[in-house]
Amino acid sequence: VFEERQLTYKELNEQSNQLGQYLRETYTIQPDDLIGIKLDRNENLVVTILAVLKSGAAYVPIDVNYPEERIKYIQEDSNCKLVVNVKELENFRKVKQRYSFENKEIITDSNNLAYIIYTSGTTGNPKGVMIEHSNVLNLINSQTERFEIDQTDRILQFSNISFDASVEQIFLALLNGASLYIIGNDIKATPKELSRFIHDHAITHLHTVPLFLSSLELEETSHHLRRIISGGDICPVSLAKKWESYANFHNEYGPTETTVTSIEHKYGGEEISTIGKPIANTQVYILNDQLEIQPIGCLGTLYISGAGLARGYLGKKTLTSEKFIINPFDSSCRMYNTGDIGKWLPDGRIVFSGRNDKQIKLRGYRIELEEIENVILSFSKQFIQVVVLVNTNEENQTLVVYFSEKNPIDTTELKNYLKEKLPNYMIPNHFIVLENIPLTPNGKIDRKALENLSIAKSTSSNYVAPITDTEKILTKIWQEVLSVDKVGIHDDFFELGGHSLIIVQVLNRINQLLRKKVTYQTFFENPTIQDLCANFQDSYYTDIPKGHL
Repeated sequence: VFEERQLTYKELNEQSNQLGQYLRETYTIQPDDLIGIKLDRNENLVVTILAVLKSGAAYVPIDVNYPEERIKYIQEDSNCKLVVNVKELENFRKVKQRYSFENKEIITDSNNLAYIIYTSGTTGNPKGVMIEHSNVLNLINSQTERFEIDQTDRILQFSNISFDASVEQIFLALLNGASLYIIGNDIKATPKELSRFIHDHAITHLHTVPLFLSSLELEETSHHLRRIISGGDICPVSLAKKWESYANFHNEYGPTETTVTSIEHKYGGEEISTIGKPIANTQVYILNDQLEIQPIGCLGTLYISGAGLARGYLGKKTLTSEKFIINPFDSSCRMYNTGDIGKWLPDGRIVFSGRNDKQIKLRGYRIELEEIENVILSFSKQFIQVVVLVNTNEENQTLVVYFSEKNPIDTTELKNYLKEKLPNYMIPNHFIVLENIPLTPNGKIDRKALENLSIAKSTSSNYVAPITDTEKILTKIWQEVLSVDKVGIHDDFFELGGHSLIIVQVLNRINQLLRKKVTYQTFFENPTIQDLCANFQDSYYTDIPKGHL
């Protein structure tokens, strides 16, 4: 279901059969061939995913909102035979009648690739994780049993297909005869509208990131939710307590390299936050630096083995061999070094305790800080050192760049450069120039010292106060959402600590106070109050009269 359009399973199968046959015959598809998918969120997206799999290929999701350079890199690195976009679908529709509705011969087996998802990489470019059909089937079989999914479920398709949580959401529905509800970006961006959508469509299965759950409000008696799934980031106990009264609350953990979810916990009122126990056919080891098993209660690195383990990284044999190593406890299989730190509890549950490297999870997005650092360094030879860290302030996490320079660097030009190279969620909020980057006694970068530096959420040097009623309302909204005392109409929302998940609160308040809707894209393109107001005036907004603040 997408908006007013619905497809039965018969219609979905017939449409994907036709498109799959077109792809196989037109492009001579063979198993393990790759086909990119670059489409907006709607029913055609699901039809295309199934069609690619039916053709015998694996799909490579490409976010239409990524910078052109990142899109180009993914297409070239994956060496896709083609990319299915709006133009390709138009070509197909012209000859659609030539292709049968019937199921065609299956040319793949369980060990062939199902999809490749690109995740953040340390080199300045993302890396493709190769997932096979058997990996996905193990995940869906395990989750179906654990969640007791049946044909009466209505599952929300929340995640972007460029992120692996979408795999669990889509196929948990389609492989169980349940209903799959796709939401548009505008609904996804506004908690109030999403709450109404969940109620109006009797959604039973909600899977999203903790930060989004924290901004969502539902009436306890006016929904049909059976289970709420939190994944992609650390889930505080307070959040689990809040939602446990609505429905069964589950916390999931798993890197893309182990197929979406490897460890899971159903909250039961405990006071400690855990990620739970391994799912079916999955082994988890907590080891020291010598790959020896850590005792209960002792911290170590999480290694994962079993049926969910990816084939490796596309075209990166060295990196694959470094991260996917022979299992010292079972030489017939491999295990993946997650880089995450954790410990066992006596009852067999696992507590997650952070990272042991420079990879982070920020608002549900997996980010290699080195990728951002390398892209920044490629901007200018005037950098001496560059360090990117996460700053946490009042539960709001922001990316901060600390750098030393030979000659002054224009940070405005740098930010524009980064917007061409990186997704929005990887663009730093603050750029701090230091005479020297602090070092530890042994000569390494002193990250603790950098973390202790205060990041003042101050306004720009050319502060201009709001004048019109519209500007004053927007200023008040920003001050409240960002916890900033003073905001000028030229101040950049993202430099003040704003990020994609806080935007939903801003858009919601604009809707309430100004009775106008603003799209995500409009907001990203107009990150100052002055620009946003100009956009209102140019399109559909008339300033409210005086005296109505």
